[in-house]
Amino acid sequence: MVTEMTIELNIATIVYIASVIGVLGAAVKILAEAKKALTKPLDDINNKILHHDECLDRDKKHLEKIDEAIAELGTATNLLVGASRTTLAHMKDGNHTGDIDKQLKQIDAWLVDRKDYKI
Repeated sequence: MVTEMTIELNIATIVYIASVIGVLGAAVKILAEAKKALTKPLDDINNKILHHDECLDRDKKHLEKIDEAIAELGTATNLLVGASRTTLAHMKDGNHTGDIDKQLKQIDAWLVDRKDYKI
């Protein structure tokens, strides 16, 4: 004996199915908002870290330029002190013309190509 199965849809069944779908949709929406709320602080922290990294890289480049300028000023100061000393020694006794020539060559080398100059 074969019996037919029929699905009887009445208004209560339709409302029940619609309610289940609505509850599942609301649950998915709540979970998505919860995930967003939980990850937002981490995203904010990551963005701040990236911004600070960029600032530190910029500052590092700036400090390297300052270090190069200080080294260049140190070289210029050494040249000036050496030239002043040689000039004073020459003024004192009239000698040291070889030292004056050496100082002039060092200053010229520094002015022409600062990278090749070494004290």
